[in-house]
Amino acid sequence: MKIYIKVEKKGGKETIKDAKFQTLGCGHAIAISDMICELIKGKTFEEALKIGYEDIAEEIGEVPPAKIHCAHLAQAGVKAAIEDYKKKNK
Repeated sequence: MKIYIKVEKKGGKETIKDAKFQTLGCGHAIAISDMICELIKGKTFEEALKIGYEDIAEEIGEVPPAKIHCAHLAQAGVKAAIEDYKKKNK
């Protein structure tokens, strides 16, 4: 699961303007990847990093316990995308 972000600077803050994903996995992994991309759009980095399983489940419904790891992978993907952006734009 990979998350790609497009960032714009507004009022001194970096905001996620757009987000895309590349996921190889089951339907749950794809749905969660898509949902987290929608949820982080328009958010600052700090706000995006706070998005968790509860936020995802509220939007797409309860995820079977065996598939909760997909939400954790999506969160890790967002964190990695933000860290990559910061590293490249120091």
